Amino acid sequence: MKASRLNLVIALVLAVAAGIAVFAYTSSAKQVVQNTEQVQEVLVAKQVVPVGTTLYDARVQGMLETDKYPVGTLPAGYLTKDVANDDTAAKLRVAQVSIAKGMILSASNFGQVSDSKPNLGPLQVPAGKFAVAVTLADADHVGNFIVPGVDVAVFCTIDQATGASGGASGSSTTTITSTRLLVERATVIGVGNAATVAAANANIATNKNSNGLITLAADQMQTQKIIECSRAGQINLSLVGTGTVPTPDPGVPANDLFKN
Repeated sequence: MKASRLNLVIALVLAVAAGIAVFAYTSSAKQVVQNTEQVQEVLVAKQVVPVGTTLYDARVQGMLETDKYPVGTLPAGYLTKDVANDDTAAKLRVAQVSIAKGMILSASNFGQVSDSKPNLGPLQVPAGKFAVAVTLADADHVGNFIVPGVDVAVFCTIDQATGASGGASGSSTTTITSTRLLVERATVIGVGNAATVAAANANIATNKNSNGLITLAADQMQTQKIIECSRAGQINLSLVGTGTVPTPDPGVPANDLFKN
């Protein structure tokens, strides 16, 4: 019995010693590699970084950490903490995919929003909806107050036929301009090249104009209406106040503009 216990103790001591030896060897080997090959401190995902997250948000929310790797093992376009600590640059980088814990951050998974890459986002289209873009004059989309995530009502101004009229040269169809509610509510999912509020604010801060491009999430019928009005008339967007219920009605034709 005593011999068995002695053997068990010896086995445990040897196992512990072997573990210490492996750890010492691994640490020594890593140190040798670091001493013989150039290393670089890079950004690593401390936890899962959801798709669409800006580098700025990932940093301030504690999703990132740094670690050192041999330069030869790093992916092309790897990101450093200098990029993350630059608020302006960090707000323009967006996770293109869901980034797993422990993954090294690079330009391929944290792309940069720019004027030359207006679709970099990615654009988050709600399930069951379509993304439809409209181009508006700045005054028609309420300046910089429309950002991704807000709901808007869509109005359409268009020339409509009012009927035929007779004359010396024969009958002709008359038209009159009219404005009415087209879509009661649609969600803004993109402003220019920005698909997030942070990216939109970064564009504003750096004086990057959206050129009036607004992307909306709408169902199929709403999308068809918006496209048709964009081709045949003029689209205007309106922010909807708390408690406001957009109500379809006959609209206001130009000849009734000053009537109660």
